[in-house]
Amino acid sequence: MIKQVKAGLWMLLLGTGLVWFVWDQFNQPGQRLTDTNGPVYTLAPSFDTESLNNRMLVSHAWLGPGFHLAPDQSLARLLPAIRQTFRRNPHPDAVLHGNSALVPVGWAYIELRNATNQPRQLVLSMPQYRCNQATLWIAHQAGPRKAGPREADRFALVGTLRNNTPLGDRFYPFFNYAFPFTIPPQTTVPLLLRTRNYASFHEVDVRLSRQRTYAEAAYIDSIRDGANVVVFLILALVALLVGWLSKSQLLRWFGAFLVSLSVMSASHLGHLSLLPYPDWQSVNADTIGTFCRILINAMVHPFFYEMIKPAIRHPRRYKLAMLGYCAASALLMGLHLLPRPYYDHLNYGINVGMVSLTNINVAWLLVYAVLAYGRERIWSPLAICLLALIPLVLSQIVSIIRAVGEQDTYRQAAPSPLYVLLVLIYLTFDQFRKELVTRQRMQAQMREVGEHNDALRREEIESIGRDLHDQVGNTLATALGYLGRRPVNPDKLRTIIVSAIGELRFLSHNLVKDDDRPLTDKIDTLVSRFNDFSAIRLSFADYTHGQIDQLATLKQQNIYRIIQELLTNVIRHSGATQANVQFFCDGTTVDVSVEDDGTGFDVSAGQTSGIGIQTIYKRAALSGIEVRFDATPAGTTVLLQTTLNDLILSDANPNYSYR
Repeated sequence: MIKQVKAGLWMLLLGTGLVWFVWDQFNQPGQRLTDTNGPVYTLAPSFDTESLNNRMLVSHAWLGPGFHLAPDQSLARLLPAIRQTFRRNPHPDAVLHGNSALVPVGWAYIELRNATNQPRQLVLSMPQYRCNQATLWIAHQAGPRKAGPREADRFALVGTLRNNTPLGDRFYPFFNYAFPFTIPPQTTVPLLLRTRNYASFHEVDVRLSRQRTYAEAAYIDSIRDGANVVVFLILALVALLVGWLSKSQLLRWFGAFLVSLSVMSASHLGHLSLLPYPDWQSVNADTIGTFCRILINAMVHPFFYEMIKPAIRHPRRYKLAMLGYCAASALLMGLHLLPRPYYDHLNYGINVGMVSLTNINVAWLLVYAVLAYGRERIWSPLAICLLALIPLVLSQIVSIIRAVGEQDTYRQAAPSPLYVLLVLIYLTFDQFRKELVTRQRMQAQMREVGEHNDALRREEIESIGRDLHDQVGNTLATALGYLGRRPVNPDKLRTIIVSAIGELRFLSHNLVKDDDRPLTDKIDTLVSRFNDFSAIRLSFADYTHGQIDQLATLKQQNIYRIIQELLTNVIRHSGATQANVQFFCDGTTVDVSVEDDGTGFDVSAGQTSGIGIQTIYKRAALSGIEVRFDATPAGTTVLLQTTLNDLILSDANPNYSYR
């Protein structure tokens, strides 16, 4: 009941989150511009922060030869050209320029009107994510202005910022682009923004704020962003430490994934842009974001494999596919080590490769998360995918729908929020807890198995001692008695001694140490050895085509011992002329048949007094094997039956309960 309530709450939370996400995506209508001759935005008398994305006119390389700004070009000639060739950006989320390999430079234009009688001190800001450089120009103010727009002589440079510009050299010491300026009262001021991006997608999120509001908010955001990176690293170190102490592959790979996620987060926030990169390599402040995105795509796979491992039907094929994906990712990352001129020629291909690998990754994780839940009821990967990947897919679909007929690009979703990471941590450690519980059960089961095996081994040693005393000892005593008779009968003595040697060979073959070979190989060797000295012709046939070798090692060992005991009884007591050992499999059930054409025996009596038969039943019960005897005067048939898909202890599924 508790599990059902827990599952219901999870589904409710996931459904609510997805519905909210879709509603938020479609509930952001762009504010269309009614004045096609100039995008004038009148500042409200009182505001703190406002998005300017869908209020700006933009220019892209695919519109023609592109836009160029001459330092001495007058606004009287420049502004009409901007209003005619630029077009409105329809997206409220960002000013989108597309693939940076195709559109390395983007232009955006807006006119801000201060209708109040007080000067407005403002900041135009944007995060440096997916933008390597930003330059802002403002119309040069020739002197006091009256109400109404009046064009100035030319654009004046406010400043240029790069993502590797030291914090001390920026207008504000934060990891984003921020340009302060002032608009006089009753004035309309044109702004022209040029951005550059070297790798990945080219986009900017332009916001207008009061200078005081921006400083306070940016300070708080910088502390929060830095704390997020620190939290990521601390959680990664904790996961690695716990994984190392507990020898858990799940937590080890989870810790490695968190390290890559921490690096990706630091790159996204701009913390890695100030590192001293070698001048000769292509890995620098402009390309480190692409490098980290490719890295995190590869690092998620080993961790994901540990989560869904019990649900994978063909582990070898899955690992080969995973290695192929990681090799392709490593190749793209290796291209970042080339000298920059060579990287420039490969930039577009690297971007396309990164996007292709990301899309393959999303589809891969979603498909196997669903399979893991459907096959083994492992719901943690599915919950993670619903929280992290489904919003990514939906955002791209929604953005493509928005882009149809408006712009030749679409919005790329930002990295998942912190709550997704917290959910991921909770689900991972929950699965680790199940893994620990499973490991304790396995250890208890192994102790029980060891105790049973020790008891069976002692019984076998006692049985060997009795055989040496009763069989070989009595035979040699009989031979000694014949030696005391006169006259001595050499033929009779020879027969008795040969019988004693046969008994010794038989016992020695049963004492041969088992190896780690598959069950079919060991049974084939056992039958061959017995045929060397036994008058009974033994045969072996495997109709499972090796499927029986997929059983757990303990089960294979007990089946081998049971067959060994059955063949021993056939040779000693059955009076048969031939016996057959056969393996069958119908896909889920394995049958082992041991048949002989001997005289049969009393099964009920053997169960109570026969040590060998009692040992057979004990071994069968230890491994979940069903045993059936069918003894008749025309022969005996023994059938062993078990399931093929029983758990192998070394690869146990923590979501299962052990039989």
